[in-house]
Amino acid sequence: MLNMKKILVTGTVLTAFCTSAFAASADSQPQPSMSERVNAILHENDADRPCPPPAHRMHRQGPKLTPEQRAERQKMREEWKRMTPEQREKAVEKMRKERKEAHEKYAKETMAKLTPGQKAEVQQFIKDDMAQRKARHERLQHMTPEQREAVRANRPLPQRHHKGEFRGYKHNRGDFHGYRHHNSEFPQPPQD
Repeated sequence: MLNMKKILVTGTVLTAFCTSAFAASADSQPQPSMSERVNAILHENDADRPCPPPAHRMHRQGPKLTPEQRAERQKMREEWKRMTPEQREKAVEKMRKERKEAHEKYAKETMAKLTPGQKAEVQQFIKDDMAQRKARHERLQHMTPEQREAVRANRPLPQRHHKGEFRGYKHNRGDFHGYRHHNSEFPQPPQD
């Protein structure tokens, strides 16, 4: 009886070795690791997402620069280092002015594309939104520091991305400034 058990155990072990050796023939593909299988499952729907995958969202990289652009930016950095604080302040003011002018030009171009009815609706929306922001700001200013801290502590937590809920106050620290990279299919935040 003892010999029969030894024979069965030996046969089972040899069968297991032979099966794995037979299955791993020279022309078969290597099996993916567990981490590769998990990554494949996690990223199988990436093509359907409206945004880039999370790794690209967390640390945004600037545009790929050509060697000429890199050289130009390096030259600008060197010029910045040589500037006095007064020159830097003037350069910053100039950049702010250019940015403001570009923004105003873009705003005029977008408004010019609208019909008169749409333009009136957009202007009324902007006016209402600014009034709400101003009223909210004034209410916050009349509160004690403890009350303001309680308001900050009781704001909704940021929700998971792409679930359709309001994302929270992480990036804008108070007022909602719009979803930065989504189209209008995502709902707007709750109004106060």
